[in-house]
Order: sequence, then structure tokens, then C-alpha cells
Amino acid sequence: MIAASTDESASCFLPERDDLLHAQLYRNFALSDGSSAGIHLVIDSLPGAVGSVPSQLTDVAGTLFFMTNDWNTGDTIWKTDGSASGTVALKLVEPGPFNSSTVNGLTAVGQRLFFWDWQSLWTSDGTPAGTLLVAKVYPNQFTAVGSRVFFVGDNGELWISDGSAASTRMVKEDMWPGIGSSSPASLTAVENRLFFSASDPAHGRELWVSDGSEVGTFLVQDIAPGPEGSLPENLTLISMGNSSLAQSMRPTGVSCGSATATAPASCKTSPPARSAPIPAISG
Repeated sequence: MIAASTDESASCFLPERDDLLHAQLYRNFALSDGSSAGIHLVIDSLPGAVGSVPSQLTDVAGTLFFMTNDWNTGDTIWKTDGSASGTVALKLVEPGPFNSSTVNGLTAVGQRLFFWDWQSLWTSDGTPAGTLLVAKVYPNQFTAVGSRVFFVGDNGELWISDGSAASTRMVKEDMWPGIGSSSPASLTAVENRLFFSASDPAHGRELWVSDGSEVGTFLVQDIAPGPEGSLPENLTLISMGNSSLAQSMRPTGVSCGSATATAPASCKTSPPARSAPIPAISG
């Protein structure tokens, strides 16, 4: 089962498996309300034994998007409301025949879907006309912050987009001046900002924050001074009453940056002994 609900009255979508062919061969697209009698085929989008291989099921504001791939047609983006008449092919993104699946990263960002193929950023508003190539950039690490998406571009720098070509750009031009890249990682949304780790020649890899603007993208703190940096990783959103923190936990310590501050702000614990576990945070 790909998508499920704890509400027994709710419905969930799942690719249907044809056990007569192969235990892992996804054949068609089915809908279930949680009961055996409530499972039914939504649409046989590619009649025959192999099927269209629906995958990457993604809920965008109540509309389910997914992609299919077959050797004859290629990669296609679909949407569905659970009925055959409401299941619509939006865009053939990578035409076949014999193409390997390159559409990836289906992500809900506000009221829109974002995804990428091997060379481009795409978005969809749920209509064929509104399923568009946004920019010729190869993105990864999609992270939604409000109605915009942050991602790492093929130049190894942080980018942002709201789905328009004009808005799709690098967030900060000089995070790594000259030759080289800052290689952002661990992209983590905290309220209306993004926390992430990135590198520069002076500080090494440290904790950064961005609101999507040039001036609002800055180093939170030089936790370990010098060109090696503190190597923050495993950034985790922790809710603490009315506050939220992006916390970076490593065996050598804990650092955090305020999610609501308008200027660089952070906190840092004293590094515990390597043998000491990081204290659990009670809820």
C-alpha cells in the first residue's frame, strides 16, 4: 500500500499488484476505502498484462498526482479524484519509446505540484495547460516553504522558485566565491524560512538560514571556527510552545537557530564528551 489513512471511512490509493505475473509488478491504479469490497480499479491507463506502473503518489491540496511510465509512451504526469472520469493525463514529460524513467521528486508546494526530469524543473496547477517546464536546471532536495520551493541546482548552489521562470534563481550568488560550490544539504523548513548546512572557504560547513532573499540568507553561527567547520547534519524541527528551532545534532554538540528572529541568532551547548549521548528532548 502506497498511501494509507487511520480513518477507516477515508479512501486511499494504491498501485494494484498482479500476483500472477510478479509480486513486485505494479499493474494498474486502484482505490480503497479500507475494506476488501471497497477496492476497485480507478483506470486501466495501459491495457494489457504489464500496465502503466503508477508511482510517486502525491497529495496536493486534495488532488492526487502521480506519474506513469511505459516502454511505448514514456513518463506521463496524471491527476485523479478517484473516479475514471476524474483521472486525467496532464503531460507527457519524457516521450518514449524505450525511455527510462527520469521524472522524479513529485512534491506538493502550496497549491501546486513541482517535479523534475533529468534536465529541467517542472510545475503543475492540475491542468494540462498549467503543467509547464519552468527552467532548464537540474534540481534535487526539493523542500517546500510556504508557496515556494527551495532546491539545490546542478551548479551545487541553493535555488528558489514559486513556479514562474522569473522567480527561479539562485538565492545567494556568493556563498562560495569563485570556483567551487557551497553544496547545501539537510534542507529543513521551519515556519517561513529554510535552515540548511553549506560550505564556504572561510568557515567550512556550517549552519545557514534563508528567507529566500539575498540579504536574508546568512550564516547562523561559525560554530567551529576555521575552514573545516562543524559539519552540521540531521537538522530536525522541534516545536517548543510558540517557538520553533532548527536543531543540528552531532556527537560533538547541539546548535540551534531561532526561526522567528530577523537577524542572525543561534545558541550552542558546550560540547559533551563523545561517549555521552545527546539528551532527549521531552515533549
